[in-house]
Amino acid sequence: MKKLLSLLICIFLITGGSTEATDNGKGANGTGKESPTAVMLSESALDPLLKPSTINQLGVRDDLEEEEKDAADTGTAASTRHFAAEDLDLLARLVQAEAGGEPYKGKVAVAASVLNRVESDRYPSTIPGVIYQVAYGYQYCPVRNGTINRPAGDEARRAVQEALQGNDPTGGALSFYNPAKATNAWIRTQPVHTRIGNHLFVR
Repeated sequence: MKKLLSLLICIFLITGGSTEATDNGKGANGTGKESPTAVMLSESALDPLLKPSTINQLGVRDDLEEEEKDAADTGTAASTRHFAAEDLDLLARLVQAEAGGEPYKGKVAVAASVLNRVESDRYPSTIPGVIYQVAYGYQYCPVRNGTINRPAGDEARRAVQEALQGNDPTGGALSFYNPAKATNAWIRTQPVHTRIGNHLFVR
């Protein structure tokens, strides 16, 4: 009997000591304003309580995994490539000198091949390092003949930006050459991956 009495007292205290809070939507004073003790949480407010985040076997919240997946699906993931403005200008000038007469796709391809070298462990890890590298001779003719110093056109600059966004028409090529002009014997022995305009791209 004492247990039942204790239970009834608890129920009475929890409901704020009054059952009038739900009587036709009116509070204890009959004005329609609910007593603060009688306000119920909305379903949306209860969502975090009703549906708590779960921890998967890797120790990562499942809802965080979904957020990261959504970001990847919408292309909002941050790029890992960050270059100084002067480096991008240098790359655009190389594109202009090497592919000024090539179609736009060919300009993007030249820019992408340089960026592929930057990412490769076989070459320097910076744009200037790749372009100015002298290993068994100059890597790019414009560096040797000085045309690398001429300003880049708008299309060359756009091509660099597109390559930075991940567009690589070469499919991962690290080198290219024009078979009508190239004199390097080694480059001609490399398997050709694709041809874009007048350039052959090799890996």
